[in-house]
Formats: sequence, C-alpha cells, structure tokens
Amino acid sequence: MKKVTAFFLLLTGLSFGAQVPPRTPQDARPIIRREQSGLDHRQVITGKIIRVGTKYVLYDKTTKASYQLDDQMGAQPFEGTEVEVIGIIDAGTRTIEVVGFNPTH
Repeated sequence: MKKVTAFFLLLTGLSFGAQVPPRTPQDARPIIRREQSGLDHRQVITGKIIRVGTKYVLYDKTTKASYQLDDQMGAQPFEGTEVEVIGIIDAGTRTIEVVGFNPTH
C-alpha cells in the first residue's frame, strides 16, 4: 500500500515538503490557443464582448461567429472589450462554458 501511495504521489507531482513557486503575471496568461488540451477540452477564443438584447456574447471577428456565454456576470465588466475567453465550447448550441476572461492589449 505504501508503494502504491508513493507511486501515486510521484505521478501527480506531489511530494512531502514540495512547494509550488508563486505565479507571476507572465504565468497567468493562458498557453492554450484554439486547440484541445488535456481531457477537459478547454479552448481560448479571442473576440469582443458585445451585448445582444439582455445577453452578453463573444463575437469572434476571425470566424464571424458569436458564442453565448454561460457567465453573464463575469462578462459584464468586459462589454465592448477585446478579450480571450477560456472555456469549453458546445458547438451544437454555440455556448461557451466560461472558465475565465483575459483582456487583450
């Protein structure tokens, strides 16, 4: 049992006394760019947050597509702003399950 636990800790990168270095602003930028990563299929879509009626959507001018955002409260401060939206896209409903927003500069 001890070997299994030690092996699991080694595989997951955990060890006794290990410390994670603090994140810097450069670390906070996502490295995912319109491609699937890992098992959760997160993507980064760049576009402008616009208001359509009472809802905020992401408009991707590259593909001329708009996506509904499941995090309306999170989108509100970015209205009219170019952002990167990190999330999981449901192509069938054109909805993004938002993980986060990053304003582009």
